[in-house]
Amino acid sequence: SWADTTVTTTGEGPDSVTVRRVTNYRAGALEPKQPRKAVRVATNYTADVAGSQPTPSGPARIEGTGKGKGSYLVSADGQYLGGEWELSSALRMSAEFTPQPVPISLRQVTRVSTIK
Repeated sequence: SWADTTVTTTGEGPDSVTVRRVTNYRAGALEPKQPRKAVRVATNYTADVAGSQPTPSGPARIEGTGKGKGSYLVSADGQYLGGEWELSSALRMSAEFTPQPVPISLRQVTRVSTIK
């Protein structure tokens, strides 16, 4: 198993969001994936999100957390054979124009397979 930390910022200045993500990987045993065998690499991640965005009513601050899990299938010769992921985020937007932070929930499910 191994881990990787990434920090990505999109945008600039008052219109930017930074995501710090820690991903843990674990390679499993070979499993059948027609017509060949593949290694399933399982992942789990956590993320912290912080940023700001200008709006017509003034600047808004966005912050929160994310988490997810998934897996990649890789053949013995290194070819990507598919995978699946579930991601979720619990964010809050705060600004002078709203008395309380506004919750923002995101959920994404992705499945990728090879074309036969």
